[in-house]
Amino acid sequence: MGRILLLVASLALAGGACASDSASSAAGDGGPESDAPRSDARRKLVFGGARPAVLRVPASYDPDKTYPLVVVLHGYSASGLYQATYLGFIALAAQREMLLVYPDGTKNLSGIPYWNASPACCRRDASPEVDDVAYLDALIAEISDSYRVDPKRIYLVGHSNGGYMAYRMACDKASRVAAIVSLAGASRQRQNCAPSEPVSVLHVHGDNDPTVRFDGDGSGEMAYPGALASLANWASYDGCSGQLVADSGAGAKLDLDSTIAGAETEVSRYAGCPAGIDLELWRIVGGGHLPLFVTPTIFAELTFDWLLAHPKR
Repeated sequence: MGRILLLVASLALAGGACASDSASSAAGDGGPESDAPRSDARRKLVFGGARPAVLRVPASYDPDKTYPLVVVLHGYSASGLYQATYLGFIALAAQREMLLVYPDGTKNLSGIPYWNASPACCRRDASPEVDDVAYLDALIAEISDSYRVDPKRIYLVGHSNGGYMAYRMACDKASRVAAIVSLAGASRQRQNCAPSEPVSVLHVHGDNDPTVRFDGDGSGEMAYPGALASLANWASYDGCSGQLVADSGAGAKLDLDSTIAGAETEVSRYAGCPAGIDLELWRIVGGGHLPLFVTPTIFAELTFDWLLAHPKR
């Protein structure tokens, strides 16, 4: 419990620092805490219109180069800033020379932020229907109009409700999205997904998750496929001819969760996928809904490596 409280406190402090940094960047003052490109400190950094989101740009930004764009999608009741901080993305994105944006969902009638991703998660209280696919697609387009975004390296990473939203974007905007990472989320039901082209998927899930169950929930209006079914559906969409096979190489197990002894995360992937397309499962054996990572940036390091290895074909 003490370690969890320490993590929450650290995130709160980090969130405050990042909020200050974002405001400085948005103002374009080019101060020492700003990560705006030094060559053009007044370049636009806030996008999204009525739903503003701050873009983090590496200080080394060069308009003669193209850059990958990572969109972070928060979980139900969280925020973009919290999610990017928890995942360790903010500092590492600058080091890896990646553009990073972490928008917020809209609030339901109870005042809780959410993404309208799926009937299973997480619109509540008859909240107004929000087209988050259109919002995110327009946000990506707007950023691409101002910065040199590599159209073959646009990625979405989401936790829980954000994981559902990443999957929905892959379903509805496959031509835009190269790859997604879903942590403790789920894909849409099969009849609601018809991607126009293959998308690489990394699904990360604790098999003891009480919130979004690893095996899914097959009953009622809130039904959703589990981790294995989500990837099996995408194997069909992507045209993979093989089965999900456990990795036997050096990276067969990962040590992600500090609350579980040893390398607890088992890696497996589908065989027979088209060239350049991967469907991968990282199963956190004994893991819950909100892993306590062994280092602040371990998840970012591993997922950034994975994403950058999967540009659009």
